[in-house]
Amino acid sequence: MIHYGTDRTVELPLDPVRIVATLTGPPPLEDVPVAVERALATPLDYPPFGKAVVPGDHVAVLLDRNLSAESDLVPALWRQLAQSDVSASDVQLIHPASLLPGKFSDPRTGLPEDVRDQVQWLRHDPTVDGSTGYLATSAAGERIYLSRDILDADFVVPVGRMTFHSVLGYRSATGLLYPGFSTTESFAKAHGEGHSELTPDDERPLQQLVEEISWLLGLQFVVQVVPSAIGDRPAAILGGTPDATFQAGRRLLDEHWKLELGSRVPLVIAAVPSGAGGSTWEDLGNALENARGIVERGGRIVLLSDFRGELGAGMEIIRTADNPREALRPLREMQPADFLAASQFARATDWADVYWLSRMPGEAVEELFCLPLDEVREVERLVRHVDEDCAILGGAQHAFAGVGRDDWD
Repeated sequence: MIHYGTDRTVELPLDPVRIVATLTGPPPLEDVPVAVERALATPLDYPPFGKAVVPGDHVAVLLDRNLSAESDLVPALWRQLAQSDVSASDVQLIHPASLLPGKFSDPRTGLPEDVRDQVQWLRHDPTVDGSTGYLATSAAGERIYLSRDILDADFVVPVGRMTFHSVLGYRSATGLLYPGFSTTESFAKAHGEGHSELTPDDERPLQQLVEEISWLLGLQFVVQVVPSAIGDRPAAILGGTPDATFQAGRRLLDEHWKLELGSRVPLVIAAVPSGAGGSTWEDLGNALENARGIVERGGRIVLLSDFRGELGAGMEIIRTADNPREALRPLREMQPADFLAASQFARATDWADVYWLSRMPGEAVEELFCLPLDEVREVERLVRHVDEDCAILGGAQHAFAGVGRDDWD
């Protein structure tokens, strides 16, 4: 059974002999609230969260975009703070800035009514004068600026997803700090195409900078959310020091979300499950990048989703190009907000034939150099008589897939 979209499943008529690899990801937590309370009460390499603060402390909780388990995490964090007599008016819930459009739901909805309006909910806006302040100068001589709300806080708690990332290698909760809570110039510096030739364990300059900023800030406690194979339900909640939670999260990702094949296969089925908010272009781009990493040149990728969304500037560049390869140069020159996802689309469609199940208009799918699939029956017909080897990537947006990487664990 393959999960895709929002609570959708499909069982494809594939010959088991032909399936050389299946990546399913870890199962979701059975009781998320209990897991959150445990992560805060018995964190990794750190005292219980509530003992880290005292009355009068100003606490800044940094929340990832589209964070799974947010409705459980925020109330649990507040309960711990309340037990330490921290005032609700001294707590800020802050979302980072982003180049990409997105909807932000109020993270305070799960809080008790008597404190809901006292807790501040903010979104960092680097375009506002005075929104950032000087933190320090990095070892490379770069002046680092962060949100004044962070700099003025007594205790900062990043709460974010732990995933593979084509630019960072591993993206952890500390990755929220930069560029999301920095300046507009930092976004330009961090905007990149990704490193498909590297493994997650290879050195990445941006990741090293993020770690340095975390150290310069004196960050003590983070909460990492490891994704499961089912929608936006988490597989693990990790609380503790940045290093301890990073190492634990990396082990889980390597165990459940990393796939190495001995050789490429002619067919890859990449499924993109999503939560109630739906999937994003970033999710689709990551899924295609992983499928491209293990499919033969000229092979086939079947992308399963229930996605429907507007084309960003990068996707428009692809749509108006004569072929995917032609779109790469203007993408690199213009660096649109959706540059990473668009470049992943262009590279994948240039490398293989991409069949895409979605709720997008067929014409729009074709203009992105994909072959549209309107319903599951078309997918079933497509693979029914497959007489070639194939691989299945469940939760393909969370994976890291490649071939013949000698330096992998």
